[in-house]
Amino acid sequence: MAGRLRFLLEPERSGPFNMARDFYFLKQLDENPELPGIFTVYSFKKPCLSLGKFQKSDDEIVFSSKRCGFDVVRRPTGGRAVLHGPFEKTYSLILSVEYGFKPRKIRETYNSLMPIFDNFLMQFGIKTSDSKISKKDLNTTLKNICFLEIHRSDVSVNGKKAFGNALLWLRNAFLIHGSIYLRFDEVLFKDIFGYEAAQIFKSQTFFLEDTLKEKTNDKAIVDAFLRSLQMFGFEIERTTIAPEEEAEIKKLEHIFSI
Repeated sequence: MAGRLRFLLEPERSGPFNMARDFYFLKQLDENPELPGIFTVYSFKKPCLSLGKFQKSDDEIVFSSKRCGFDVVRRPTGGRAVLHGPFEKTYSLILSVEYGFKPRKIRETYNSLMPIFDNFLMQFGIKTSDSKISKKDLNTTLKNICFLEIHRSDVSVNGKKAFGNALLWLRNAFLIHGSIYLRFDEVLFKDIFGYEAAQIFKSQTFFLEDTLKEKTNDKAIVDAFLRSLQMFGFEIERTTIAPEEEAEIKKLEHIFSI
């Protein structure tokens, strides 16, 4: 898995731009597998609801998000609805077959990557636990929300979901992106998901700042990710998006906007 890795710490962007950027670089590596992989840590200009690739967009949580003036986007990956905002950090990792991964081997890819997230938490003195699958008796709307259940591809701490990941393989490259929650915004989650879902979310989700007992910042998050990646032999190159790349990404925004 070792090799050169381009690192981007992105400024706050719109929801459609964040999705388009991940997809643009995935396509770049799929067409040119010899290019360095890309790891991005990013934020959203305003709260955003992201839906999995195959989720319906007529759910009540979509209407609630739009009513509050939030962005609503469809991710290029699968999974279920995630609420993004200043209370979480989103990341993406894009690698090609040049790093030793076997095309379309979803489970093998997840298993290879999970130690990166385990080691991220270890940088804060937090030990992960085996992710025991948790299935709840949820109604249709609640089943559409990520973080209310734990799956094999998730990283958990003391039975609580710490990372929600979604992965997409193309022919020669894959994208994995996901979120880690820093704190719980009870008012916002009640507004979008409703009281019941907000309470389940609060009890089911690991919040980093609850354990640290203090607020964290971009530098702490980035440093922990980079140390973890370097432990696996990645050579990190800090870069920014070139103007010509940004222009191409903006052409794709409409694909992911709902």
